[in-house]
Amino acid sequence: MVIRASTTLYYNGQFWCILFEMEDDSGRYVSQEVLGAEPGSAELINWIHKNGSALIEKAVCSSPIHSDIEQYSYKKINPKRAARIAAKEARVAKLSTASQEALARQRDDLKKTASANKKREKDEHEKYVRSVRRAKAKEKHKGH
Repeated sequence: MVIRASTTLYYNGQFWCILFEMEDDSGRYVSQEVLGAEPGSAELINWIHKNGSALIEKAVCSSPIHSDIEQYSYKKINPKRAARIAAKEARVAKLSTASQEALARQRDDLKKTASANKKREKDEHEKYVRSVRRAKAKEKHKGH
C-alpha cells in the first residue's frame, strides 16, 4: 500500500491556511487549519512540530473522498526533478476540488451536529422551565 501526502500553505485572501492531503488505496483524506498572520519559516516549522500530528489525525478521522482523478505514478523520482516539480507547484497556488469538497463536507457535518446539540439543549431547557412552572402551580394550589 502506497500513501501519498502533501501539505500546502496558502493565503485565502484574509488568513494564511495550511492544507494537509493524504491519499491511499481507500481514498483521499483532507484537513485544514487557519494559521492567521503569515508565518515565517521557523514559526511554520514549530507549528508543524507542535500541531502536525493533530492535523494528520483530523485528516484520518474525516470521511474519505473517492474521486476519479487520475492515479499518480509512484515510481522513484530524481531529487533534482522532485525539487523542480515542488518549486513549480509552489508557484501555482491552487487547491484540488476534491479537497475543497471534503472540507465543505466536514463543515456541513460539524454544522449538523452543532445544530442537533443546540436543539437538544434547548428542548431540555424548555422541559426544565416547564417542570419548574408546573411545580410552582401545584404548590399554589396545595394551600398551606
